[in-house]
Amino acid sequence: MRSLSIIDQTAFSELVERAHDVQLSDQFPVTGSFIKLRRHNREYWYHRTLERGDGSAPPKLQSKYVGPVDDVDVTRRVENASELKADYVARRKLASQLRRSGLPSPSATEGETIEKLAANGLFRLRATLVGSHAFQAYGGLLGIKLDQATYRTDDIDIAQFYSISVLVEDSMTDIGNLLVDVDSTFKPIFNAFSPNLVAGYRNKDGLKIEVLTPNRGDADYGRGLSKMPALGNIGAQALPFLDFLIYEPVRSVVLHGAGVGVVVPAPQRFAVHKLILSTRRQGGMQAASKVSKDLAQSASLIRGLAEAKQDFELGAAWMEAWRRGPKWRKHLAIGSLRLRDSDFGLLEDAVCYAEKMTGTELRSHGMGDGKEGLIDFRRRMGGVRPQT
Repeated sequence: MRSLSIIDQTAFSELVERAHDVQLSDQFPVTGSFIKLRRHNREYWYHRTLERGDGSAPPKLQSKYVGPVDDVDVTRRVENASELKADYVARRKLASQLRRSGLPSPSATEGETIEKLAANGLFRLRATLVGSHAFQAYGGLLGIKLDQATYRTDDIDIAQFYSISVLVEDSMTDIGNLLVDVDSTFKPIFNAFSPNLVAGYRNKDGLKIEVLTPNRGDADYGRGLSKMPALGNIGAQALPFLDFLIYEPVRSVVLHGAGVGVVVPAPQRFAVHKLILSTRRQGGMQAASKVSKDLAQSASLIRGLAEAKQDFELGAAWMEAWRRGPKWRKHLAIGSLRLRDSDFGLLEDAVCYAEKMTGTELRSHGMGDGKEGLIDFRRRMGGVRPQT
């Protein structure tokens, strides 16, 4: 694992800022105005324009959601909206420099798909890019080159809290209409338990776009889909443990074209979540391959976070997950025991450091006595694989 040069780290930070700036300037015309509205005891920015129509009806006010007022990056962009310019050539140069330095980029179709969704408000409406495309965006954030073998995927996974999808009172264009502009072979796929909702899209090459949402019920998996109003009423599969992953996401960039501003899970949450996910796969050889990738991505980020001196953040994320109850602890124990000893050691050091820095009782989160300590914990918990 190699660190990026200071020049490349600076270029990545600049590209993240510029890519998100241009998304705001492109989505909100200068003829409108930004206003603050209060929703559920929190203030949000909205952009308001007067839609005049064809003259057969009176003008109508149109409001589009921008983001929370207490998000300093959103407020800065709103306050400087008139000065933001789509400096495409400069962004393209930065993105090319970063690709030449070895940072990953998606395939052309994947990149165009993410770009199309982003340009039409996906991340403005507080959705999060998850999965391997999010993993691609972490190297630049951490200032390192992550293991390239773990980048490839056939899916573009998007996640959003159902409560947020309802709260924003805004919606992007139908996702299917956007996708066929990228590739006319994208077709809807359906779920037998929610036949009236589109469950995702797949093209002729097998690239699949799906939406996920945290499970709001007691069952591990919701068979039916949740309709996501902010995302064009597409159906989202409800999954357990997802709320932990997408809480407090971060901004990054996907190195397609001139750079596409994206929102991804915090890398420390991604690393811990992948340990949990690795214990829940089922389905033969394909599942085994996904488990290997889960563990490889988690291990790569554990090493990357240690290299970037973000071991406290990693340890704190583990502690948060550990405190969520017996089911969480069992999955964390099994997943982490599958790590190589050296990677497990880095994770253990991070947890112990976070315990120390927060004044928490040492060894109270399953770490501190090596793998043998966790094996003993599993034995005391019954020593069985968690149900999937």
